[in-house]
Amino acid sequence: MIADDPQELLVVVDLEDRVLGLRTRRECHADPRLLHRSVYVLVEAHAGAVFQRRGFAKDSAPGAWDLACAGHVGPGESYAEAAARELAEELGLDVAVPAPLGRTVLDLPGETELCTIFRLRHDGPFVVTTPEVAGVAVFPPGELPAPLAPGAQLVLAWLGEGRMG
Repeated sequence: MIADDPQELLVVVDLEDRVLGLRTRRECHADPRLLHRSVYVLVEAHAGAVFQRRGFAKDSAPGAWDLACAGHVGPGESYAEAAARELAEELGLDVAVPAPLGRTVLDLPGETELCTIFRLRHDGPFVVTTPEVAGVAVFPPGELPAPLAPGAQLVLAWLGEGRMG
């Protein structure tokens, strides 16, 4: 089963988040000049931070551990709407998304994303949706899973620079 549609349309933007047009996922993931919108949601449970194991059929970082929720912003969709959709798709959560912590550019292998980062406190239950997600686990404070996806590494570094809220 395919986890990612290479023909999915992504919103290409400039550094000020002005829309430049639409390009396919395949094009955006093959050309770092095509800056496209994405979201990450850090989910904090009582016992620690929630991480997802990326599906093994993903087109980037298959099988690596990632933050609880990550995805692209679709055409006509706000960052908050994308975060809510991804939380439902990847973790089975139907929740209101809190205000964003901020935005950063993620220079990833083969692609570049303009990413808005959110934080949610939630204890689950969480639902694993294959093939998108291979597993979900809560890691106690100070512990990180390995291998960690490049995007998760960049977002955690950004959060570590004093931008926690």
